[in-house]
Amino acid sequence: MTIAITAALLNKQSEVEIEKEQRVKIFDLKSNLYFDLIEFIESILEKSEITEKDLITLEFLTHKISVVANLDVLKAYSVFTNVFEEITLDSKINALELDAISTELARLCGAIRYDLISKENDTTIKVQKIIDCNIHTLIDEDPPMKK
Repeated sequence: MTIAITAALLNKQSEVEIEKEQRVKIFDLKSNLYFDLIEFIESILEKSEITEKDLITLEFLTHKISVVANLDVLKAYSVFTNVFEEITLDSKINALELDAISTELARLCGAIRYDLISKENDTTIKVQKIIDCNIHTLIDEDPPMKK
């Protein structure tokens, strides 16, 4: 009887450890992918243009994101890609367009943050307002929090 209980406890402990390892691997995968995306968008904005190669890279980043992202990230990413596509139709990115992309990327980052670390809905709203305020401050607009 003691052996059976010990075996059951060890099995349960092993399951918990395996689940923990899987969560860590998924977290690492997501965080690396999300940071790759942010760095890739940064590289495009720094050169103020987008090439065919950039579009292919973005397409494959999109495929990867669709595999691991939660629903909120997918929704925010959809809005981001719509804005990004509309702005980059002519392959050039001016200062106003850069600001629009950066603003939408900031919103996407808010969703990413919650996919990675937070599950509190009240905090999500507060942090999103702070992110919006920060990005509007950087691009010399009236921050929404001050209104």
